[in-house]
Amino acid sequence: MRVAFLVGSFPKTSETFILDQITGLLTRGIDVDLYAERPDANDQIHPDYFVYKLQNRVTYPLPGKNSKLYRLFHFPKMFFWGVRLNPLPVIKSLNFFKYGLKALSLTLFYEIIPLLPQKKYDIIHSHFGQEGIKAQTLRDLGIFEGKLITSFHGHDISTHLKLHGENIYNSLFTKCDLFLPISDFWKKRLIALGCKKHRIRIHHMGIDGNSFKFHPKISFKNKKVINVLSIARLIEKKGLEFSIKAIAKTLKTFSNIKYTIIGDGLLRSNLQNLLKKLNVEDKIDIVGWKNRKEVIGALENTDIFLAPSVTASNGDMEGIPVVLMEAMAIGIPVISTMHSGIPELIKNRETGFIVPERDIDAISKIIEKMLINKFDLSTITKNARTLVEKKFNVNKQVDELVELYKNLTKLKE
Repeated sequence: MRVAFLVGSFPKTSETFILDQITGLLTRGIDVDLYAERPDANDQIHPDYFVYKLQNRVTYPLPGKNSKLYRLFHFPKMFFWGVRLNPLPVIKSLNFFKYGLKALSLTLFYEIIPLLPQKKYDIIHSHFGQEGIKAQTLRDLGIFEGKLITSFHGHDISTHLKLHGENIYNSLFTKCDLFLPISDFWKKRLIALGCKKHRIRIHHMGIDGNSFKFHPKISFKNKKVINVLSIARLIEKKGLEFSIKAIAKTLKTFSNIKYTIIGDGLLRSNLQNLLKKLNVEDKIDIVGWKNRKEVIGALENTDIFLAPSVTASNGDMEGIPVVLMEAMAIGIPVISTMHSGIPELIKNRETGFIVPERDIDAISKIIEKMLINKFDLSTITKNARTLVEKKFNVNKQVDELVELYKNLTKLKE
């Protein structure tokens, strides 16, 4: 079976779930090609990228395609080269009546040039709705052949709708063969937007629990330092402003807390200023991105994990953070928020702790109660590990994905 993956940035540090899906398919004998918009600017690349030689499977756009001057100057040469290889899609890509500014600006033309001649696949699987629209266009042009699948994760069905309107996916809803939202929360959103229920299957992202040794944190009595950890991009929807304020409040009672934030992003300077303002720079440390080995090491030395996700001012929302699954698999008590699909992973006081978005007091109170052993963390951490193994197991999820692929290709035969 041949499968094409369409993604945004690749490989991307914060989207290991896509990498895990691809490597899982490869180990099952599925032939996978990747088409990405850009390489990630971050230099912390997961080792599996090299183990599976994915650099030999990924195609990026032409380097100069975003330059108007480049597009105009090279157009005659590229046009005649493209027409010789596959004339119909090349000519179709210039139809500005159908494709509007994207055709008129030659953007679409330059998108398809690296993809000539036609690519035949059994499945064309797009991660994020925007890539689904691109895949639909490429199939309409005759560049790709195969059944279309689109996975929805979070910002593609929140922020993207605010920017482009709630009708942006109308055409995709009629032409895509299967939709895979990563949570029931997003399934309901797709249905509300007009997607047919029978074309939707919830498909969770997952982790390989065997890669994480279970050593639960069940008591903090007499512990000299309590290590609290967050791993996230430093952007608004990650809610780190509120976890910092919650830790600052808790430090007034428990001065032995050390809070580490692994990640980087646009809000780094804002968050550093907040640390200075709260006078907690010696207790809270923002350390930037770390490689995979360092991240696992940090998780194994963590006592409490925080993921204080919020709905951003522009409407941006999470999916279900995979790092929460990793923390739960190790046996770390997790605290997160009533946000997006997170309550499908964390059942309050059963597999972790859930608080309202932006509730600094609630986060602080839970941490304080943990530290004085007010919760049965032994049961909670065992429940969390069991849930991840059963419902968020990447191997089971990839097996399910292969079955979905097979069922779709049977429909084609």
